[in-house]
Amino acid sequence: MILERPLRFLSAALLVLGTTAPANADAPQPSAPTGTIDQFVQGWMAANGVPGLALAVTQDTHIVHLQGYGNAGNGHPVTPDTQFLVASLSKSFTALAVLQLVEDGRINLDASVAAYLPQFTVADPAETARITVRMLLNQTSGMADAGFPEVGPPEAPTTLAGRVANLRAAELVSEPGTAFHYFDPNYAVLARLVEVVNGRPFSAYLRRHVLDPLGMTATTSVVTAAQAPSAARDLARGHILAFGVPMARKELDGSLGGSGGVISTARDMATWLILHNQQGTFQGRSLLSPQAIRLSHTPPPGIDSSYAMGWTRQTGPPPAIEHSGVLSTFYAHQALLPSGRYGIVFLANAYSGLIDFTGLQRGLTTLVTANDAPTSQGFGARRIGIALIGVAVLIGAVGAWRLRRLQGWRQRAGRPWRAALGVAGPFIPAALTLLVPTLLARFSDRVFSWPVLFLAAPDLLACLVLTAAMGAALGSARAVTLISHGRTGRPA
Repeated sequence: MILERPLRFLSAALLVLGTTAPANADAPQPSAPTGTIDQFVQGWMAANGVPGLALAVTQDTHIVHLQGYGNAGNGHPVTPDTQFLVASLSKSFTALAVLQLVEDGRINLDASVAAYLPQFTVADPAETARITVRMLLNQTSGMADAGFPEVGPPEAPTTLAGRVANLRAAELVSEPGTAFHYFDPNYAVLARLVEVVNGRPFSAYLRRHVLDPLGMTATTSVVTAAQAPSAARDLARGHILAFGVPMARKELDGSLGGSGGVISTARDMATWLILHNQQGTFQGRSLLSPQAIRLSHTPPPGIDSSYAMGWTRQTGPPPAIEHSGVLSTFYAHQALLPSGRYGIVFLANAYSGLIDFTGLQRGLTTLVTANDAPTSQGFGARRIGIALIGVAVLIGAVGAWRLRRLQGWRQRAGRPWRAALGVAGPFIPAALTLLVPTLLARFSDRVFSWPVLFLAAPDLLACLVLTAAMGAALGSARAVTLISHGRTGRPA
């Protein structure tokens, strides 16, 4: 998302290394041989410039494939025990914690959130009482980025209570319970709800009631991204991608508690998938009833949305219950495939809007369930990055050529309206570049800050900015040329 390094990094080479980790020796194997899966993943990583990735595949109660690939960016290879920020996969943990308290009779799904959190309020206090716990879980509270864009002051709240308190400025964009809007603070409020009802920090509740019973000893939770390195000693280092080259970078700081703050490993996440595929039971111990697990996987009726409670339901093929997680330097994806009782999770220490994570997800699903090789690795972010270098060079060359032809343009400009268009037209790319966040918000229902956008696609943004700069230079030069010739009395 931000272009901070010079183009000399384009000469850096990425060596993708595979590391092995033992799985259950007595476990059944997925349809595709594990070697085929490894070959596909390593080829995909090379094509997309991803330095490190961990993968787990489960079936029923078994881990059938568990592997680390490449490097963690901290001087170590990726293993199944390398820790990653799993971003929005965290929402499924928060949802399970809330549903546990619901089954304990301590939370009512259809009660007002304010009944448990008197400090929770939105800009219109009258609307606050209408927002229920269920609406937060289903992302139908009426809150959305458009009404409260978390575009991030550096002093982001370091507590869940602080993040919830900030919502007093949130304007609802729809009536509560009537429409889906993906909004991270919904899950921050839920995590704070767990804290208040349980009387202990959210991370402590997760440890005692979820992680320890599952033996997920390498998994933890943080409130802000800045806390992650000290909370997880084996945390991989995140990366962005610029012109096809991975570049190590510190994760953007921000509030993650409840919505994106879980740190985990492929091995631990395999256990998490087994729990869900076994309807809330792991090794004979029930953490949640089958009815509650099914509820967490089921979108609400009457809402045009596939979002359930920390999971989305996809019709396929094949049908899947899944969720992705995106941060500025990490990406994660988890999926349950009910037809074959499979689970697939992968964790990557890089993110770019150009990386074909969807292709990896689909390819793994095909390999695991159908034993068919994916049709291709896709075009790949590396090739796109190389192509964008050519685009940047072309933009610069065309811009320089047009600047050299100023005198010829002045002579051809003719009438004043044509001259005005010739001056104003080159500024259009600059205007469109400035409108990028607004256009994305209009069509995606999400609001992103410039740092986030820059880190997500520094190469694309660089080409846009270069086009804008060359256009602005051309328009300015034409204006100066017209003015100077007007002062000397020569015809324009």
